[in-house]
Amino acid sequence: MNRSGEVTTTTVVPTLGQEIYRLRRERGWTQKDLAEKVGATVPYVCDVENDRRLPRMSLSAFAEALGVEMTHLARIAGCCTA
Repeated sequence: MNRSGEVTTTTVVPTLGQEIYRLRRERGWTQKDLAEKVGATVPYVCDVENDRRLPRMSLSAFAEALGVEMTHLARIAGCCTA
């Protein structure tokens, strides 16, 4: 509620890692499954999901593997605003 007594809502924007994690879990995949699909190691996928690494060079591979538009992940990563 704001100062005027109106109910307000807050939109929580996920981090790139949180979104990749959500999409992976939505598909019922393990980190190993995703790692194999993007040509990476499990520790690399773990680091991406925990926002310790940005997959800028492999963002398109993550998007393709997860079946989403690259612009979807790029917006979350802050790579573009379109």
